[in-house]
Amino acid sequence: MDEKLSQLVKDVRATVVARIVLSAAAFGALAAAVVVLTIALAAPWIPRLPLLSLLALGPLIGFVVGLRRRPPDSDVVLYLDRKLGAESTLITAWELDAEERQRLGQSLVVAEDLLARARARDVRPRPLIDRTMWALPLSVAMLVLAILLPVTAPAANRPGSGWQTGTGPLIP
Repeated sequence: MDEKLSQLVKDVRATVVARIVLSAAAFGALAAAVVVLTIALAAPWIPRLPLLSLLALGPLIGFVVGLRRRPPDSDVVLYLDRKLGAESTLITAWELDAEERQRLGQSLVVAEDLLARARARDVRPRPLIDRTMWALPLSVAMLVLAILLPVTAPAANRPGSGWQTGTGPLIP
């Protein structure tokens, strides 16, 4: 029972962590796109190529944050208990040690029977890609817009801006 339960917990946790990581990376990409677009609009003289390094940084930070938000084993076992309809026998069996399981014996037969029939694909959460993926097309659109904005000279050096720069006094 322990081996089967631990394998199911590992499979479910891997799927949940993958979903969390993808979601956090999507929001990291969105945050990076917002920063790049804001910089491109506020300071149009900054070249776009260095800003593209933020594109890798956003999803990377989201990836790290997603890995840190791994669900505890007790939550995964509780999910399996509900998914298999075990009526709290799985969570009870998981919390008890081997000696206490011997005492409960008959009441844990249900849990063992359910685990014997359970397959990983039946208990894995679906879908892997969820509603939070709306951030990806939005971030791609923002990045395309930021890249397509023209790079201009700073306002002080632009002809006709009303100010002349140089070594002499400023002339309005």
